[in-house]
Amino acid sequence: MRSFIRNLTQFAAVLLLLSIVVNILIEHTSSNFSRPNLEFTEKYEYLLQNRSKYNTVFFGSSRTHRQIDPRTIDAGLKDLGIKSINLGSPGTFNPEIFHLFRSFMEDLGPGMDIKYAFLELTDI
Repeated sequence: MRSFIRNLTQFAAVLLLLSIVVNILIEHTSSNFSRPNLEFTEKYEYLLQNRSKYNTVFFGSSRTHRQIDPRTIDAGLKDLGIKSINLGSPGTFNPEIFHLFRSFMEDLGPGMDIKYAFLELTDI
């Protein structure tokens, strides 16, 4: 029985250490607020590299991702000077959309002049 408890304790300690190492690696290699949402992270990093090109953003789930075409919107609202980017990503719903948008607003840096933001709202 003692060897079982010792083996179980050693297993738990190794599992805990591996968990800590994986968590540190994930935090070190990903965006500060969208770690689990890789598609959003890619789009957000693209936006950061092209921050002066856009003044309108769309946040949402796969509906936004697949149904909002920034080229069509920009062409239709050309007189208003709209230059939009679609940050929608599959599997993203209200709680996460709000979190991503709040973090986005806190993370806005110099050179990013966002005038309009659209969020997809659905029932929770």
